[in-house]
Amino acid sequence: EIEELLRVSFLGIRPYFTAQGADGSMAYTPPPDYRNEQRFQMTFPSGAVMSGFIDLLLLWPDRAVCIDLKSQAKKFPRDELPSNVQAAIYQLATFREHGFIPTVDFILVRHAPTAKTIDKHLQRVLPSSETTLSGLIQYIDRIYLDINKMTFEQALVHPHEDFGFCSRICTHYAPHPYWEVCAPEDTDGKSPLSRHLTL
Repeated sequence: EIEELLRVSFLGIRPYFTAQGADGSMAYTPPPDYRNEQRFQMTFPSGAVMSGFIDLLLLWPDRAVCIDLKSQAKKFPRDELPSNVQAAIYQLATFREHGFIPTVDFILVRHAPTAKTIDKHLQRVLPSSETTLSGLIQYIDRIYLDINKMTFEQALVHPHEDFGFCSRICTHYAPHPYWEVCAPEDTDGKSPLSRHLTL
């Protein structure tokens, strides 16, 4: 099983590093800059600090692509891809560091490509708008400030079946008005992130 997951990983990554010549042969044509396990750290106006790793970051002079390998069995529902929070965080981190809002490609290593579905392993999130990313910053700041205002006594009002301070806080998290930054392309008047970020 591990060999099959690795095979799909390599099949998914290979197109970014090769190109087919006129004679049908494959040539090694990597991006000008690519970084494996690219670490990022972002500090927000509230003082919140977020850090993480992008599995593979590909950089060209005018664009970027973040690749994330997924071992989950289920694909993301297609209508939820534009509001994927992990993709938005990768886009924000890359935009801050390199000035490009990247495409985020999820390579699902349990979904091998077939003759009928060549891209079965691939789910793509197109670049968000700067407006949407600014709304993500506001949302992270709000969550950070609200969680830090809560006390252990408040969290115990409705104890969670799991143990630990964090699980209790998250279960009894008080609702608050959802931030909303509307981009010009948002036809329904809501940020595409609203599906996951509304509390």
